[in-house]
Amino acid sequence: MDPNLRILASRKLAELHAARGMWASAARIMTNAATSSERFSTAQELYLSAASLSIKAGDYLLADDNIRGAVDVAAPSEKARVQSAAADMYLSAAAELDKSGKMTKSAQIYERILKTSRDANVSKRIRERLVVLYEKLGKIQESMRMKASLGPQ
Repeated sequence: MDPNLRILASRKLAELHAARGMWASAARIMTNAATSSERFSTAQELYLSAASLSIKAGDYLLADDNIRGAVDVAAPSEKARVQSAAADMYLSAAAELDKSGKMTKSAQIYERILKTSRDANVSKRIRERLVVLYEKLGKIQESMRMKASLGPQ
């Protein structure tokens, strides 16, 4: 089968799965499409789409694998942009969970971002948000530890 036709069919199938809320299967379909892509730019786009779907499904390991795949196929000049886009995906997912009251999952995503973030401003904002979330969740020790990492106010 022609790889371009396979990618087109995979995109449509993933779109149908995502429309029904089947995020995990849509992510797997997009990942498979990315591996069969002959063009690096298409593979990068498909890996990022799969990562986004994986984050929605709550499968952060698959999302990390897809992000690594997107970084691997990216040109050296685009690697930073791809990593920034991945961090933005995680941040928006955490904020969305935060708004819907799913504080535990939101805290997990913020912690994941904190481990990989290189931007000092983003790290500080995340630490401040984690202090609030930990206090709401009753995790006082973690809250105090996070406050201490922020330094004197």
